[in-house]
Amino acid sequence: LEELHQWMRSNRLKLNPDKTQFIWIGNQYQLPKIDYQLLSVHFPDTTFQRSVVDLGVVLDQQLTMSTYVGNICRSGFYQLRQLRLVRRNLSEETAAMLVHAFVLSKIDYCNAVLFGITKQQLTRVQSVLNAAARLLLRIPKFGHISAGIRDELHWLPVEQRVLFKVIVLVWNCVTGTGPSYLRELCISKSNSSGRSLRSDDKYFLKETFSKNATKQKRAFSVVGPAIWNKLPLELRLLQLNHGSTALFKNNLKTHLFPKPES
Repeated sequence: LEELHQWMRSNRLKLNPDKTQFIWIGNQYQLPKIDYQLLSVHFPDTTFQRSVVDLGVVLDQQLTMSTYVGNICRSGFYQLRQLRLVRRNLSEETAAMLVHAFVLSKIDYCNAVLFGITKQQLTRVQSVLNAAARLLLRIPKFGHISAGIRDELHWLPVEQRVLFKVIVLVWNCVTGTGPSYLRELCISKSNSSGRSLRSDDKYFLKETFSKNATKQKRAFSVVGPAIWNKLPLELRLLQLNHGSTALFKNNLKTHLFPKPES
């Protein structure tokens, strides 16, 4: 803690102990071994939390994101209940604007951290998106909504929205507009090998392989390059053709958009 204080002072920052939270991250086998009573004796001024909030994202000890998903669902359904009371008095354009502002913004905020969570958690968030679509399209509570989301609203499902966010982060890195701490994780495969390869003209990124730990497999250093390398070549080539971010996003959404069932 003293070293942390010194580092922050050298960078003209101040650590506020009253707003500082500590959390242990581990799996279901490691966490029960922690003796919180012993820790409280050695660190009497420190409170260890079971979950912490970072930029509005709730992180739990096992990084299941279940608490954060619960917050998204609770807030989203609350806003939809309020909007449903006045829906008959709203035009289609106004209703869509309010749903985007109060519901979809919560689903899309920092949703890259939801990559790799369980299908059950993704289904919970998808239920909020489905309820928002039913509100806009005036579909009954238990009415089928998948076709309406795809054909009328043109919304990506939650799983594809998360994937979209991760890929856009990689795009920002390969085009040089992303933060340096992420750019250094997205290295061209040809540059990393130091020799000419047949795959150089396909503009692959060097992939980082992880152990079997689920949390490691969800790291950006692992999933970012792996997902990028699976994109069609024409999407990866946009970086060389000076394609704009807006053009890349449009083409990426088309690629990720679910195909109609035959």
